[in-house]
Amino acid sequence: MPIVDLVPDVGSDLIDQMARGHELTQILLTGVHYELFDKTINPATAPELAQTLGADGALTEKFLLVLTALRLLDKNGEHFCNTKDAELFLTRKSPFYQGNLIRLVAQGKPGCVHIDLQQRDGQVGVGKEKPFESAFNREFVLAMAEAAMRGTLQKSVREISLFPEFVGAQRLLDLGGGHGLYGIAFAQLNPRLKVTVFDLPGVVEVARENIAAHGLESQVRAVEGDFNKDVLGENFDIVFASDIFYRPAEAIAPVLKKVYAALKPGGIVILKHWFYNEEGTGPLETALFDFKLSIRGNLNHHIYKQKEFISLLEATGFEYAFERDISISAKPSLLVVGRKA
Repeated sequence: MPIVDLVPDVGSDLIDQMARGHELTQILLTGVHYELFDKTINPATAPELAQTLGADGALTEKFLLVLTALRLLDKNGEHFCNTKDAELFLTRKSPFYQGNLIRLVAQGKPGCVHIDLQQRDGQVGVGKEKPFESAFNREFVLAMAEAAMRGTLQKSVREISLFPEFVGAQRLLDLGGGHGLYGIAFAQLNPRLKVTVFDLPGVVEVARENIAAHGLESQVRAVEGDFNKDVLGENFDIVFASDIFYRPAEAIAPVLKKVYAALKPGGIVILKHWFYNEEGTGPLETALFDFKLSIRGNLNHHIYKQKEFISLLEATGFEYAFERDISISAKPSLLVVGRKA
């Protein structure tokens, strides 16, 4: 059965809520530990709060954005202030204060401790900064495949299959394709399409296993390489990239130039990514993703706002073509499409 037809009958909301319950408890406990909500009774900026808390400035701002996405804080310009819920239940002056109960509940969750927002020995989070690639082991790639199969992949590929550029395409590059399931799904919907899944050595082994399991060795191939260093090939009709460009502009602009060079004239790049809203205060899943990358010691990342990313595409030489919202409840994703002039 084609991958895009393997759609779960129900959403994964219940499982997602249970799976991330621990991290949301940590977020709440961290705010209580630092008595943050007593310091946001009156509006305050992130630098002001970081100085008051003795915390790292960048990490504090990302934490405040998570609390805003959780609707515990409001953001007005550069200032953060409590919502009514936070004022009632999370400030010590309130007769309805819940801080001690939150600490008690957290004690019953093994390993649930507050997150350290402070900088120690020049480091924040859990230790030294780690490159993105350090996480790309087999278990990580398999987990990403499982996440894709909850509905994001099916919705993305179905939408892309309606693009006129896809209907007539002969060659597609799945850049940073990891498990290869997107490339496989594209090939299943377009029998004339030749797909190249490009990713790091070791990572593409999972893709090769999946390609063989679907009997598509003649149509889909996995190529080892590092898109930061290696050439990507040429004469592709489409380059597809899913969730690989969460880096600062100076890091991804050279890769986008390689993508531009790899496309035929008139070819398109399709980028499936999470974005912040234009206020930079959500969605919650995006704000949590940004914060979690920081506390794990990976500060060399950047989550874009939509217009910001489109400007980067245009600066690289692409013409902005269009976008599609392919979000599901657990994945606030957009497809952004650029065209080679």
